[in-house]
Amino acid sequence: MERRCGWFWVLVRLLLCHGLVLIANGVVALLVLLAFGVASSEIQSVVQNPPQGLLLFTALLSVVAVTCIVFALTRWVDRRPSAEIGWTMPRRPGLMVLLGLFLGAIVPAVKMVILWVIGGFSVQGLRVGQSELGYALFAVVVIGTAWSEEVLFRGYTLANLNDRLRPVISGLLSALIFAAFHLGSEQTWAGVLSYLMSGLLLALSFLYLNSLWLPLWVHTGNNLVYELLFSDTLGIVVGTQQASAVVADLADAAGVLTALVLLLLVVLTDRRKGHMLLGESRPTSTST
Repeated sequence: MERRCGWFWVLVRLLLCHGLVLIANGVVALLVLLAFGVASSEIQSVVQNPPQGLLLFTALLSVVAVTCIVFALTRWVDRRPSAEIGWTMPRRPGLMVLLGLFLGAIVPAVKMVILWVIGGFSVQGLRVGQSELGYALFAVVVIGTAWSEEVLFRGYTLANLNDRLRPVISGLLSALIFAAFHLGSEQTWAGVLSYLMSGLLLALSFLYLNSLWLPLWVHTGNNLVYELLFSDTLGIVVGTQQASAVVADLADAAGVLTALVLLLLVVLTDRRKGHMLLGESRPTSTST
């Protein structure tokens, strides 16, 4: 059966996927709260300070739910091969792991250096020791969250946008969608800029190899170092942020820009892939 690639069908598939993911995450959160016996009067305090066990099960179930939704839609609604949503292995997977972790780690590292230099972050010491549950939660947060978001925003979303747009345009649009999904009531304009640039970095990582492998490890590297440096519960650094939220988000954006420029240099110096952003090597889709 020929896949329908008109704009109407692209939007329907994207709305269906993101809507199902939002519903599934809500159901997962509710089921976990019920399983842990959380009363309705305790929900607000638990959400603000959740126990590690609740966080672990919520994160695990969310990863499973997102993966199953994207797989089902790709196979039975999109009717496209899984390779088109990036479920492939690149030629040099080990090198791409190192490149991804390096690019991802740059972002929080640059942020920390900037804040420390301007006196916006003071370090009191190091936190050592962690429970086994804490280590398991750390792994799920770092890798699981990265996988879920890459499958949804880079794999499924970009694959559908690529049906109608050149990769450079679909990458920009997917970055806007990524930033929109991370908006919050306390989000600053600098924070929005940081998420937008992060979306561009991850989209370029996906488009470079047509694989989720590189953006997965960029995202993982970012989560890993960010949690180690800035998390109050899972981090190894005990410190206090003294800079304003805007200044901190601008420092974060500077880190993303650094990683983005380095990745652009990698892409542009690779003669085999240097033309891919213009879509010259992308197979054309059939519209109906």
